[in-house]
Amino acid sequence: MSPKSNTTYMSGGVLRGSRYEIRRATMVDLIRTAWGLDNSDKIQGGPNWLDLDRFDVIAKAPPSATQEAAKLMLQALLADRFKLVVHMDSKPMAGLMLSLGKAKPKLKESEGKGSGCQSPRIRPLRSLPW
Repeated sequence: MSPKSNTTYMSGGVLRGSRYEIRRATMVDLIRTAWGLDNSDKIQGGPNWLDLDRFDVIAKAPPSATQEAAKLMLQALLADRFKLVVHMDSKPMAGLMLSLGKAKPKLKESEGKGSGCQSPRIRPLRSLPW
C-alpha cells in the first residue's frame, strides 16, 4: 500500500535499467499500465477500492528485460498478489456525438471590452492571528 498523500496521480511505470517502479498507482492505473490501455474507461467492473487505494510497485527485472516484458511481469504480479482475473471483451457502450446543426451557432458575442479571456481578480487573504 502506498503511504497517504494528497497527490492524485501515479508516477513511473517505466523500466530503468533493471529497476521497475510505479508510485501512488490505483489498481485501475496498474491494470491500465500492465495491459497498455490508453485510458481507464476501458476497465469495467470490480469493487470501488480499485479507484481509491494506492499502491507502490518496486521490482527488479533482468538486465535484458524490455518494456513489453515489464508489462507481462506486472500482469503476473497482479494475478499472483491480488488474484486478478481479466476478461477481454468488446461490447457496445453509450456515447455522445457533437455535430453542427442546421441553424447557425447560438453563441453570442461578448459585450465586454477586451480581447479574450481574462482571469478574475483575486483578493489577498488577510493574515490569520496565529
